[in-house]
Amino acid sequence: MAIQTFSGYYEDPPAPNQVAALPTWGSTQLLIDAATERGAILIGESPEACSIRHVGFGTRTVTTGATLRVAMETVSDADGFPTGTLITPGAEANQVILSTDDTGFFQVQLGADAVLADSQKFALVVYNAAGGNMQLACFGDEQSHFPYSALFNGTVWSMVNG
Repeated sequence: MAIQTFSGYYEDPPAPNQVAALPTWGSTQLLIDAATERGAILIGESPEACSIRHVGFGTRTVTTGATLRVAMETVSDADGFPTGTLITPGAEANQVILSTDDTGFFQVQLGADAVLADSQKFALVVYNAAGGNMQLACFGDEQSHFPYSALFNGTVWSMVNG
């Protein structure tokens, strides 16, 4: 085949978010071991308008199982942490975690779709209202714009670094 000419131009795709090193999704975890704690295992930004009905999360070491509440929440523009407000009413569900569910993965169907606008920030938050003791898999890299994870210790949120 001969060399072809074409009109138009080529544009490089945008560079991915900068990270300090390779993401540590597989080895970073949030320890939730009190009834007031919760983990935002993923805080991200929607690449387009969409609806989310199923969400997934993983466990690492589970010492004491519990029923967790999983919710899709809005994110504060001021501090980048979850607000406690559901993205859409009903965008939450419960998931039972057993003491034997070490290194497990759970896919949860939300009660209603979490409807996101293009570029809307969101958080997948896991509440430990029943007082279990477990580690949740999360993303950790302090240099990443999105995604990232955070832990609420019962008083304040803090970003998780891998």
